[in-house]
Amino acid sequence: RGGGPGPPASLDVTAEGIEVGYSLGLPPVSLGMFNLSNVSLAAQLNIYFTGKPITFEFDFCQEHQPFLLTVSLFGGGGYFGLTLTPSGVQRMAAEFEFGGNFSLNIGVASGGVYVMAGLEYKHENGNTDLSGYLRCGEALEVLAIITVSVEFKMGLKYVSEGNKVWGRATLTVEIK
Repeated sequence: RGGGPGPPASLDVTAEGIEVGYSLGLPPVSLGMFNLSNVSLAAQLNIYFTGKPITFEFDFCQEHQPFLLTVSLFGGGGYFGLTLTPSGVQRMAAEFEFGGNFSLNIGVASGGVYVMAGLEYKHENGNTDLSGYLRCGEALEVLAIITVSVEFKMGLKYVSEGNKVWGRATLTVEIK
């Protein structure tokens, strides 16, 4: 699945069943300040001989390889995946991140600042997770001698199993 390396079409017949899949990686699209890259589509049908239900999977990009979209100094990315069985939705997952990034180079010093926010939704086997986060940071290099970077991350997560909500925040400072 996922438009990765290897042949785009696949057929696998085993003692457990038949797996038919197709994946397609799309070329990047750039128009002026607009850039869309890392887009892939994948579909897979599993027919089992063991009594397990038929499954159909569809992915628009993947969690480990999300699409990337930038417009000027704003950007983001994400993915969407779905698994269906005759009894309904078995898995649905999506994540979208968005924010901005600004860099500056004045010869003796260079650096950048970014602010990103994201939402992630996962529903699998009747359990649902919903997360939101904010991450921001900066990096500054002076005369190629000293580098200072700071990153702040804050997130909140809801898990339906046990009906739990929790949050976490971290601050990382690095000086080289």
